[in-house]
Amino acid sequence: MVAKLDLGADLVEELGELAKRVPLAELSEFCQKLQISIERGTPSAHQISQLSESIQHQVIRNLIRRAGQNETKMLIPTIFLILPVTVLFAIFPSLLVLQSGY
Repeated sequence: MVAKLDLGADLVEELGELAKRVPLAELSEFCQKLQISIERGTPSAHQISQLSESIQHQVIRNLIRRAGQNETKMLIPTIFLILPVTVLFAIFPSLLVLQSGY
């Protein structure tokens, strides 16, 4: 992209091609915001700050989703291993006492 820009290519077209070549949603949104600000002649600082905030919120949502999945995976050994052993330790002595006729 930089080499094409050095040879005189249009920045808006190159941003569009970059968004098509690299399949990242964040990069394509960044390129679209830059294209719109260049075409309309508006300042791009506000749009880029909004983009960074939206990407941060997206990262936070992904982290929360993964944390929920990991929490569910961590419950599996608790339910199928620790809980039955605990119940067995709680019930076994009582059954022995009841069978002995105490």
